[in-house]
Amino acid sequence: MMNTEGRKRILVLYEYFYPGYKAGGPVQSLQNMVLALQDYYEFYVIANAYDLNDTDYYNGITTDDWNEVMLVKDARPIQVWYASHKSPGIVQLKQIIEEIQPYKIYINGMFARTIIQYPLWLRRLGAIATDDLIVAPRGMIQEGALATKSTKKKIYLGLMRSLGLFDQLHWHATTVDEAKDINREFGAAQQIFVAGNIPRQPLANYVQAEKHSGKLQLLYLSVITAKKQLLETLQSLMHLPEHCSVQLTIAGPIKETDYWAKCAAVIKQLPQHVQVNYVGDVYPEKVSLLMQQHHALVLMSKGENFGHALFESMAVGRPIITSHHTPWNDLQAKQAGWNVELVDLTNTIEQVAMMNQEQYDLYCNGAHQMAINYFSQQDFIQQY
Repeated sequence: MMNTEGRKRILVLYEYFYPGYKAGGPVQSLQNMVLALQDYYEFYVIANAYDLNDTDYYNGITTDDWNEVMLVKDARPIQVWYASHKSPGIVQLKQIIEEIQPYKIYINGMFARTIIQYPLWLRRLGAIATDDLIVAPRGMIQEGALATKSTKKKIYLGLMRSLGLFDQLHWHATTVDEAKDINREFGAAQQIFVAGNIPRQPLANYVQAEKHSGKLQLLYLSVITAKKQLLETLQSLMHLPEHCSVQLTIAGPIKETDYWAKCAAVIKQLPQHVQVNYVGDVYPEKVSLLMQQHHALVLMSKGENFGHALFESMAVGRPIITSHHTPWNDLQAKQAGWNVELVDLTNTIEQVAMMNQEQYDLYCNGAHQMAINYFSQQDFIQQY
């Protein structure tokens, strides 16, 4: 495959990619990065031929071969290898690398066994130069993220460290805090560049929502796992006073079925003035409208290296209720939302429910302005 345009080639490895969306933020981050840099690099992507929790292949693709894909209208086409299994075998991956001769190999994520191990083993065997590899953890080694399924993750990381597979790598951190996470897990002598996640552009003007004191429509939009603390959020709704009428919409794929069973049991016990509706997966193009149909997003995650749902909520003028373990802090001071501990969540939801139109509008304006400020202050091309 000759490169006739002069753009350097980047080979990206991740479990999930367009048209997949159920894996959440990492897929969106990766897609936005490709779109932002498409005029500078020629992208090749290797990903599964199916989405998270699915076994059926995407419609209209050829498996185990290159597909020309346009992520959005008028974008440059990219090449995507949709693997029918978890990934190409190590021999086939070596052949693909030799065929396309990438300038860099970009590994998205940490715990997809074959996706991350095969390139690292090829480097160990001398088939890939150290300078050719970049690993992006995407928040997967935050302390909050490592606390979920901690034993398995600690064993995996310890084994990889003992084999020297993480030695002298190039790392992409999306925040200064993530750079610290990399140094904590793999030592201070790491080569790290920091470049922020690339989100969707905020709306120029958002649609105002009607708000009556004592009523609140909340949205939870994320994969359903213990890390996101949906169960604890539901438990906090048990104690809301009767003068608060709250409707919670839960949207997102169920990644941990046992955890969801616990959530479903709590939902059945909620008082009548608290109503919960699970709507399943939501296509990316419908996310903005769904957010605008609610007053606020609640996501009490144990850790997010960006939190696309949080940003997108603010980008459409809807405040957020979240933990202290995301990049979006000082929310109340900026009247963009609320950073709260779980123990204070019931009181915070009551406070938001009791807001009148004038009070609520201040937080909508603050949330929208916070998203605009973030987006306008970033020079994504320069960072990358």
